[in-house]
Order: sequence, then C-alpha cells, then structure tokens
Amino acid sequence: MGTIAVSFGGKTYYVCCSGCRDAFNENPEKIIKEYEERKKKGG
Repeated sequence: MGTIAVSFGGKTYYVCCSGCRDAFNENPEKIIKEYEERKKKGG
C-alpha cells in the first residue's frame, strides 16, 4: 500500500508515487480493475 491518497467513487485508494497518482486520475476504472485482478491472484 502506498502513501499518496486518491479518491474515486466515494472510496480512498493509496498509490506509491505521483506517477501512479496521475495514472489513477487519468483512468481510475482501469487502475482499480488491474488492482482487483492482481489481488485475486495473490499479488
């Protein structure tokens, strides 16, 4: 879990750096989907 907070859909997510924050802000649905898929695989 990162230290930079970003919000989307009433939830707060944490990213590791400003680059990841920018990527999240550009396409939060994509980033959340990728995270959920990785989480299911145990990564």
